[in-house]
Amino acid sequence: MNSTYYFGVMVRLFSIALFVYGVGKLGYVMTFASNYEGYVGPSTVFSLLSSTLPILISIIIWFFPLTVARSVLPIVDETETTINTLSVLTVFILAIGLYTFYYAIIDGVYWITLVHVFVRDEFGNISKVISNDDKANIVVTVVEFVLAVVLLIRARTIARLLSSFAR
Repeated sequence: MNSTYYFGVMVRLFSIALFVYGVGKLGYVMTFASNYEGYVGPSTVFSLLSSTLPILISIIIWFFPLTVARSVLPIVDETETTINTLSVLTVFILAIGLYTFYYAIIDGVYWITLVHVFVRDEFGNISKVISNDDKANIVVTVVEFVLAVVLLIRARTIARLLSSFAR
């Protein structure tokens, strides 16, 4: 097995974690469904999207983990039967990238929900409830998301760079 197959296993594990996260968000949908008064506003639509979208994405990547893995990490050598040190390092970098990506998604949904549902006034403007600490945390979440994407897209390049430093 090569590193693409190991990454496919990690993608499938990521889909399980994303599914569990989406199921946990179904509480928002149930809250809005129990308080339904004939109005479907942005909060209802947003709660539906924030819970069903992770579930749908997790189902898709559950059935196609190798397609996702090959799109991120193309197979270099099909005849590879043992995994070399560069492949192991690539798999570890991909694992760190998935871990970071998962928590960036969770933090991103939190900040989007906070801004969309709790911070906007009746005219749709963002009020001054967001503190400087919150603004800094939003920036950190964006940076975390960008770093996770870089780790996932450039895992093999980063592994080669780290391998060259070790020699």
